[in-house]
Amino acid sequence: MSRSVSEIITDLQRFNPRTATAQHRLSHDCYMILVGYVQDTKQLNKLKNMITSDGETDLDEYGTAGSITIMESEEVEFLLEYMKLQHNSEELLDARNEHFVYEDNFNSTLSGFVAEKASLQKLRNICRHYENRRGINVDNVIAEHDARAAQSYSFFVGKGLSEDESLAAAFAISFYTGSKSEACSRGASLIARQSNGVVIDDKTVQELSEASIILYYLVKALSHIPYYWGYVTRACQLKDEELQMKKVASNADFARRNTFFKIYSLTGRPIKEFSNYPVEDEVLFLPHSTFLVFKHVTSHHGRQHTIYMRQVELGLSAWSVLWVDDNIFNPEWENKEHMEYAAAKELNKNVHFIPKSSTENALSFLRSPFGQILKNRNTFRIVTDMHRSNEQSPNNAGSRLIKGLRQLGFQNTCFVFTMQRGICNEILKNELNDQEHQNIIVSAKTHDLRNDIVKTDDQDIDFSKSITSRQVLSKLPQINTPVFTIPTRTISGTEFGNSIMNVGPTQTREDLIFAQFQAGNVPDFMRNAIAITVTVGNDTLIYWVLPDVLCIGTDKDYLRTPMNPLTAKKIADLYSAILPTRKMAHQIWQAATIKLNPNPNGAPYDATMMSTERMIFHNNKIQAALTNKIPGELISGHKKDVVISVGLLTKPQNVAIVGWWYPSGQMIQPLNYASHDRFYKDYSHGIRLINRMVTINGQWYDIYDVLQHTTFASLISDEGPFNATQMYT
Repeated sequence: MSRSVSEIITDLQRFNPRTATAQHRLSHDCYMILVGYVQDTKQLNKLKNMITSDGETDLDEYGTAGSITIMESEEVEFLLEYMKLQHNSEELLDARNEHFVYEDNFNSTLSGFVAEKASLQKLRNICRHYENRRGINVDNVIAEHDARAAQSYSFFVGKGLSEDESLAAAFAISFYTGSKSEACSRGASLIARQSNGVVIDDKTVQELSEASIILYYLVKALSHIPYYWGYVTRACQLKDEELQMKKVASNADFARRNTFFKIYSLTGRPIKEFSNYPVEDEVLFLPHSTFLVFKHVTSHHGRQHTIYMRQVELGLSAWSVLWVDDNIFNPEWENKEHMEYAAAKELNKNVHFIPKSSTENALSFLRSPFGQILKNRNTFRIVTDMHRSNEQSPNNAGSRLIKGLRQLGFQNTCFVFTMQRGICNEILKNELNDQEHQNIIVSAKTHDLRNDIVKTDDQDIDFSKSITSRQVLSKLPQINTPVFTIPTRTISGTEFGNSIMNVGPTQTREDLIFAQFQAGNVPDFMRNAIAITVTVGNDTLIYWVLPDVLCIGTDKDYLRTPMNPLTAKKIADLYSAILPTRKMAHQIWQAATIKLNPNPNGAPYDATMMSTERMIFHNNKIQAALTNKIPGELISGHKKDVVISVGLLTKPQNVAIVGWWYPSGQMIQPLNYASHDRFYKDYSHGIRLINRMVTINGQWYDIYDVLQHTTFASLISDEGPFNATQMYT
């Protein structure tokens, strides 16, 4: 007999995971634990204001209430700090660890049980039993599952599973998305709620035995599917007389349901590519997923309800990692693969990640009841970058985080994942005392990172030797950023030039150029930067510059690529770099060991100056002048420099250029920010990148800050202090 919604809510409030019996746990078809709640009026009003200020989207395709923009932001997770726990956090953790299935992992009891009995054939036989019902040709249904599995199992082979395991994983998802998802859900509920050693009735034991094998392969499959970060809408029919609609729903059925859950997913697993119903674009949340519920909206004259939830990780697992990075919620974040790797590497180790994008958000979590339970546990780790551009003082963000968590009493191991260990260690040495400096690992190696999270035998890859998304300057003082390795095949300059020969000076060409730098297709010599030292009076500034203007290709075949300043700024931001000032461009020319004469193409002086053909022609003339020269020396004089200038503050839609110095010191092109708009780029333009990190009298600074400094700006600017942060954006 179904129970009323009010009865379920009352039961949730009374439920105690410490004392609940197996029968009590099995009494729900929909099993939930109320973890905690917020009563602080001030904080609830703060949440209300956040929701109101960010607004909502229109009704979605099902006619339900629209999305709330603030759902996408971790800022709503500040509520965790003010949470009153319904149960002691230790009790929640202990109860969770007793369960057979928690999120995408198994405890050792279930893992051992299934290892002895599970096989692809056993799975097919059990699914056949579930599918064998009146009016159904079970052979056809199983054949459909086999066919769907054959289409998708190669994904799991690519993840390292055997062929039989891969087929079983794909078959389990196909079975779930067929007509029997309720069997999987019922089995998941049974297993998730079954405590070790608790005796229950024979019928349930049989159901557990069968469901455990289905769930084993289903969860194993899901653990290898990348996380989905984004919105999910699920629906159910919540009535006193009908609590659940357990059937595959059409869009029309979906729209008729009266209760919708609008969820922002962090670790949901998208199964569209494995499903019998890919049009549903379904995302699965595994047992013991946790959600922050923060709004309830009624629509259609009160007949339809939408409940807004953001998935959160509370650290209620055997192994937890707090990972802090300003790009962590970017779906393209390269380090995301390490999270997914750890989740799938050792299923019974149960490594879960608490993602945060800033120091304050991370410290807020650590102050919460959930953070406090993790204090000084030897299975809790913190991973951080050193630089976070979303913070007021970006260069030492990782150090501030470590100091803050040490002040909160956390002595847990902190792993600083950074490209430049020497610089990072210097920052930590200067800012942390001896006690705060304990239990810190600084490295750029994936093996060190993964070994700190979960023991592996993977090949040791040193990211500091590869191009990164903000690091083309591998010998520069560098900020910790997301990483990607150099492509195994680098396109040559000739190949790239030929590929764009018929592409005019349009945005399409700009996009093609940017894609090459984003992919790391640059000569090896362009990874080693050269120091420029400037001394005025008692002040000495050092900055690091690439040896040549930006180019695509290999050491033996590369093409210098003019581009508009908007594309140049995107690449500079990608590499944590900046374009030079007029004074810096001249300093670089003075320091150059190779000073070439300007070599203009000559007439015609028209729009063809921006053509790919003339770009390549000018590059070939420069290469002819460099015969017998080894790439990597600092070169200047061959291109005009695209620069930043005070003049752009009054003409922000233009491009500023300067240069083409003769060896005598005279130049063809004085500073000019008035003649061309920001979309102009001709064959003579070159993009010179300088790393944003500079030293002044031995201390590290961001060059954007230096340019605004009343004293230090004059070291690199002959136009006085100015704010360059928004130029070419």
